[in-house]
Parts: sequence; structure tokens; C-alpha cells
Amino acid sequence: MAINFLPQLLLAQYTKQYTYDKLNRLQQIKFNNAPVVSYIYDELGNRTAKTVNESGFTISPKQLVVAALANSKATFAINSSLAWSITSNQSWLSANTGSGNGNATITLTASANTGSDSRPALVIVSATGFKPDTVRVTQAGTTNLLTASPSALSLLSASESAAKFTVSSNIAWSVVCSESWLTLSQTSGFNNSEITVSANSANTGSTNRSATITVSGTGVSSQTITVTQAGSPFQPTLFLSANSVIFGPSNVSTATLTLTSNMNWTATSNESWLTLIQVRELGIVHLL
Repeated sequence: MAINFLPQLLLAQYTKQYTYDKLNRLQQIKFNNAPVVSYIYDELGNRTAKTVNESGFTISPKQLVVAALANSKATFAINSSLAWSITSNQSWLSANTGSGNGNATITLTASANTGSDSRPALVIVSATGFKPDTVRVTQAGTTNLLTASPSALSLLSASESAAKFTVSSNIAWSVVCSESWLTLSQTSGFNNSEITVSANSANTGSTNRSATITVSGTGVSSQTITVTQAGSPFQPTLFLSANSVIFGPSNVSTATLTLTSNMNWTATSNESWLTLIQVRELGIVHLL
């Protein structure tokens, strides 16, 4: 019986073996103990199938998937009694060994796939004089990621008050702020980064003020950070324009005092002959 896929000169280098079942029917033809041709029979003794293993070995599984991360790994098994070699058609995928003899478990290692699409590779297993076999490997594409934390920051009322937030990402991103009184140490970047937020002016008002920072990237949801700057501490003031006034001798005499304040106040007289009249103008009060 001729094995057509093996050159005749190469056949002489291998030990050919025949195995038979209990009924003396030919079951397998082996070369160097590697099954090459196998036969299957039905219950009546009729041969129903003939399989030819042109590789001289078997590999399993023949399809693998690896993650997008660097150093992602997958394994397959070689069942063989022959010497074999392994090559990859892609530089991003490598095997833990390039050759061996007999059975083995092969570990494949992939470099990072920074693209969003998956990518394929073929691992080729060969034995001299036999038809090569392949393992198809697919590396997943990178899922775009973008997070910013914390989602809220607090600043003191003073100018140059600062706080920080962290951007975690595997893509390019940009940062914008809704208010001009806030300064960012960085407005764009790639991958992870820590950004300092600082107030370029004091909040002189008594109430808090806020700004929104938005971090954006392609193919991901934007992240927002709320920044609150505290108001200035309340400093109560109450001033009179003079400590004393003099009235004329007439029946109805008037004098004016100016009171300046940023708080509630009351004014009283300790004498019944003195009447106070309040006039309010732009936060300044005149007492007549």
C-alpha cells in the first residue's frame, strides 16, 4: 500500500508498523509509531471508513482565544511520537518552545493588542516529511476604558487652593472645565494620569461656588467631577461715622450719623426727647 503524501525516499527513514484487530483486519498503519492511516469496520466486517492523518501527529484544541492584555496565554497539546517544530505567522504571538519530540503541552504568549478589533494568528506545527497542521489563534481587541475619581472635590476659599483626581484609561482623553476660576494641570493625555485642580482666585463671597470638570474620550462615556470652593468666612462689621453729635437750640433739630454694616442691627435711644429715623441707601444707613 502506498502512502502518497510521503516521498518514497523519506519512507525509508521511518519504521512502518501495521496493527490488526482480533479478526485480523488492518486497523492502522503507523510511521515511527505515529498513526497515519486508520480503518473502521461495521459489525459485518465491512470497511466503512478510512482516515489519513497526513501530519503524523494530532493537536488539540485547534482553535484558541487569548485576551487583549500583554502576556495573555493559551495552551494546546501535541500528541506525537515524531520530532516536530512550531512557528507562528505573527510576531505578537510566541510559543514557549520552537521544537520537540513526542507528546507536549505548548504555551502561547501574546503581546498586548491595543486596537479595538480582534486579530488572528496561525501557529504551524510540522514534522519532517508530513503535512503541517495549524492552530488558529484569535486575540481579542481592547475594550476602551475611561474612569475619573473621585467624582467630587472640595477647595478652600483662598486662592491657589488645590486638590487632585485620577484618570484611569487605555485611550486618549481630554479635560475641560466649566469655570475660568479653576485651573487644570493637564488638559489631555493617554492612559493613566493624576491631575491637579487649583483655584486661580479666592472666593470672596460668603457662599460656596462650584465648577464641573468633564473628561472625554472616543467610544466611552464622559466622566464628570464636581469641584466646590468654599465661601469666605463671615466677618461681621458695624461702623458709625461719629461717636457724638451736637443739636442746635431750635425746637426741632436734626443731626446725621452714618452706620455701615454687613449684619442685622438695632438702634435705640436712652432719652425720650431723642427720636431716631432710619434711612437705608445701598447698605449704608443714616440715622437722623
